Parts: sequence; structure tokens; C-alpha cells
Amino acid sequence: MKLTFSTLPCMKWEFERVLNLCKELNIETIEMRLGLENWYALNSSAQQIHEVKNLLKTYNVSILNLGSQVTVKNYDKKQMKDLEDCVTLAKKYDAKGIRIFLGNFFRKHSDASEG
Repeated sequence: MKLTFSTLPCMKWEFERVLNLCKELNIETIEMRLGLENWYALNSSAQQIHEVKNLLKTYNVSILNLGSQVTVKNYDKKQMKDLEDCVTLAKKYDAKGIRIFLGNFFRKHSDASEG
């Protein structure tokens, strides 16, 4: 069984710090939480992707899935474009999946249901 974790709590870290943690704890895969800058950007350049892939290979770590910020509740053109971009990036990293949110996670359980 492979160990994996989400990089969500590590988004301010340098990527090599994440990989060193993986090495220290024998973690073989990560969920790379997508953000807006550095090594976890959805709009990463080809050079950034190449550098990340080289580091992953060096540390013998793979990306299990991408953790996106996509929330699917109703049709939203921008969200669908972001999802398409996530699929493209996942293919470049050989990631096996993409995490998305379904519905509105800002709604409280006590709120009336949409109907």
C-alpha cells in the first residue's frame, strides 16, 4: 500500500521541502493541491512542469491526483474551463485523477434544501 497526502497545508512551502518530507516519511505519492503561484499553479509553464517532474523523479514521488478549486454546482463557463485546464495538467503529470467539489460547501446543514 502506498502512502499519500495532500499538499494543501504545504502551499507556502518550496516544492523540495514537500519532497524531503515525502522521503523522510516514506510517502510515495501526493495529491498536488493546485493554487495560483509557484510549483502548484494551474497555469504552470512548460519549464515549471519539466522542473517539477524532474524533482518528482529524483525523489521517487508521483502525483496521484490534482486537488482543484473547481466547484460544480450549476453550469459555469469559467469553472468548466478550469476543469479542462486541470485535465490537461493532470495528463502532463501522469496524475490519475482530479479532485473537485460538488455542490455548495458554504451551505450549512441547517439551511433549507434547494429543490
